[in-house]
Amino acid sequence: MAIFRLYPEKDTFISSERSGSNAGRDEIAEIGGFPVSNAGKASRILTQYALSEIQSTLNGKVTGGFSASLNYFLADATDLKDNISIEAFPIAVSWDNGLGKYYDQPANQSGCTWKHRSEGAVNSWTVSSFPSFTTGSFRE
Repeated sequence: MAIFRLYPEKDTFISSERSGSNAGRDEIAEIGGFPVSNAGKASRILTQYALSEIQSTLNGKVTGGFSASLNYFLADATDLKDNISIEAFPIAVSWDNGLGKYYDQPANQSGCTWKHRSEGAVNSWTVSSFPSFTTGSFRE
C-alpha cells in the first residue's frame, strides 16, 4: 500500500490559560486539560488541510480502500493516566493562523486565540451558532 503525506496549510495551539495569545509557530502543540490554581484549564490544537489537496489525492492517487491517520508525537508527558482519549471535531468557521509562541511577551495576537478566531482580538468564537458535532473554544 502506498503512503501519501499531506501537510497542514495552517495549524495553531490555543490555551485557556493564555487566552489572549496565539502559538501558531511554536514547536510544541499542547493538547489536553489541566488544573492551574484550582481552576480547570484546557488547550486545543487547530489544524487545517487544503481540501483541494485531499480531493486530488483521493481522486488521482488512491485506488480501492484506504485508511487515514493524523500523527502527532509526544515530546514530554507528566502525570498521565493509563488510558487517554483524544477527540477531533471540525471547526465550523474560518480562523487565522498565528505567528506566536506560547510564552511570547507581549502575548502574540497575530492570529486566533482562545477567545477570538481572527487577528487583533476580533470575531469572537460564536459557540451558540455552531452546527451539531462541531466545536468552539470559549464560552462566556
